[in-house]
Amino acid sequence: MRYVLVVGSPGRTRQLATDPVARSIAISVVLIVAGFVTIWLGYRGAARSLIVAEQIPFLFSGGLGGLALIAAGAGTLAVQSSRYYNARERVLLDRIVRRWPEVARLLDDQADGARGSMSRVSAPPK
Repeated sequence: MRYVLVVGSPGRTRQLATDPVARSIAISVVLIVAGFVTIWLGYRGAARSLIVAEQIPFLFSGGLGGLALIAAGAGTLAVQSSRYYNARERVLLDRIVRRWPEVARLLDDQADGARGSMSRVSAPPK
């Protein structure tokens, strides 16, 4: 029998290859998972022995290495998500700035129609 591992659709793989945000998120997730696997391997190595002197190297290498990988993955994820949201906000602001002359003209037309009053709210007399 032949086994084939299918990770995703070809379109998704192409998106991962071309989109830097998707690629950095994938790398972040891989780093975080690798950190947890490293901690688990350190625990497994330390659990094999009852002698503390033999457990300490496993705990340090697995624990600290795993925490470092998790921190690197979480940091990368935080930075990339911040960059993504800032870029999205910048695109929205650029759309507003591009449409500003049209909005300013509409506001001027409305102001010309209502010269006597700056407010469109009318209240009944007291």
